[in-house]
Amino acid sequence: MKKSLKIILFAIAAILAAGIIGVLIYNNSTPVKYNRQLDLGNKYLTEQDYEQAKVAYEQAIEIDPMGVEAYAGLADVYIAQGEYENALNTLKTGIELTADEGLAIKIVDVYLSLAEVYASQGDEQRAIEVLTEGYELTGDERLEEKLQ
Repeated sequence: MKKSLKIILFAIAAILAAGIIGVLIYNNSTPVKYNRQLDLGNKYLTEQDYEQAKVAYEQAIEIDPMGVEAYAGLADVYIAQGEYENALNTLKTGIELTADEGLAIKIVDVYLSLAEVYASQGDEQRAIEVLTEGYELTGDERLEEKLQ
């Protein structure tokens, strides 16, 4: 009787240990860590805590350099801060690594916004350079239309 009780207790302990180990492994898996950082970045971006959002998105990119959402989120942080050049660089890196079409569409919007900023500052030449660079990179018709 005591022997069977010990076996049952040992089996329960082994099952609990396996469960705990499984949970720890799952919580430290790349997709879970990436999503955790991405959610944190999204939360901070919504709260307009741009510095914390930037850190969270950068950590998500470190965890998974192929994670498209993190590049888009980091670009959104830069856009919210008016740092369009940084947004462009982030999206270019994301496109180079992931070849994601969604990032390619987003980068066109950033090129258009940046050109608009330069034009509003009276720097037509720089606006044209930005539109030209964007068109050469993407071939998007909206950029071509603005050049004409």
